[in-house]
Amino acid sequence: MHKYVYSILITLLCFSISTVLKAQPSKLSEQKKWIKEHIGDFKKVVAFKDSKAEKIIYHTDSIVQLISIELKEDGINKFVEWYFKDGQIFYSEQLWIEMNTGKRIDYQKAYYTEGVLSLWIKNGINIDRFSSEFNDFNRQMKGFLKDLKGFYK
Repeated sequence: MHKYVYSILITLLCFSISTVLKAQPSKLSEQKKWIKEHIGDFKKVVAFKDSKAEKIIYHTDSIVQLISIELKEDGINKFVEWYFKDGQIFYSEQLWIEMNTGKRIDYQKAYYTEGVLSLWIKNGINIDRFSSEFNDFNRQMKGFLKDLKGFYK
């Protein structure tokens, strides 16, 4: 009897987690869309600009909404954006394009729940959140986000 109850509970729990993770990207995509639509309402700070790189911070008062970086390096245009809500990251997107051919080299999306990486899509493939690759990326992003927060404060 207990086996069946546990099996049902585990199935429901897995289904609930799966449903939340599937719903999350659409909800966060709406927040990203809202930021893009209201970008003109934010204060724009060009933190750095030269012939190879541009770093822009969009914020309201002291609350960052978007950090955007464009970097031209080794024949590659690198675009990275970090989106924030209430001071916490909720989404990032990275796109690398070969300058000569226009070919997409790398495309990644990362979704965060309360500032914690919850879903990572690399070149169209969901990376298993229990894989060493996901955990390595998560560790790397934690350190990077800590540096990034210092960058815009």
